[in-house]
Amino acid sequence: MGLHRRFDPDTSAARDLVTGGRIGAPYYFRTSLRDMTPQPLEYIKVSGSFFVDVSIHDLDLARWLVGEIVEVSATGSSVSNPAYDELGTVDQAVIVVRFENGALGVIDNSRIAGYGYEASSEIVGAEATLRIDHSQRTNLTVLSGESARRDHVVDFVERFRDAYRLELVSFVDAVRNRRPVAVDGWDALAAFTLASAADRSWRSGEPVRLEIDRAGDRVEYSVGRRIAELMSDR
Repeated sequence: MGLHRRFDPDTSAARDLVTGGRIGAPYYFRTSLRDMTPQPLEYIKVSGSFFVDVSIHDLDLARWLVGEIVEVSATGSSVSNPAYDELGTVDQAVIVVRFENGALGVIDNSRIAGYGYEASSEIVGAEATLRIDHSQRTNLTVLSGESARRDHVVDFVERFRDAYRLELVSFVDAVRNRRPVAVDGWDALAAFTLASAADRSWRSGEPVRLEIDRAGDRVEYSVGRRIAELMSDR
């Protein structure tokens, strides 16, 4: 499954530190995903909702880095283009999640942030804090007069070039050696269910509680009713 951020070297290193107990118990998670320019309206019409299209990667990252999620609360707004309102969607959103262990998380997403593309994350733990912030092409900062200037990548393809390559390498290795894939359909279903719950929270204006069903290494989420029933109402 194409949840490419799990293959980003910085993010993988952060997960190793979390699972290895190097930061202590996670208390708080924050992540930002902002596009420099929005996708065409023709694409947005069929994208499945802002939360399924944009937020799904951050929601997957949250459960991969911190743990399972038991509640989501989402709010959104259309501020850059009135066409988003006409389509019944948003271009800016904030999601608050509550993890199974009691930790909190905040996800902010934007379809348009003119300064450049950004994908940054932070995990605050009992003993240490991790920050992933690699949205620059170089480590150069230009100081001039009263200002400082740094460059920015322009899209996710540039930012996650290594992640996409490593994702393909991992898939080929799984096929050649008959190993389980690193990210399977259950991971994708979990991320999709969380994104759909965020969409439901935004539309209803109320938090959405999630139920977690575990069977071995498999984790399945449901939102009161099964996700198939939920999506049939849309």
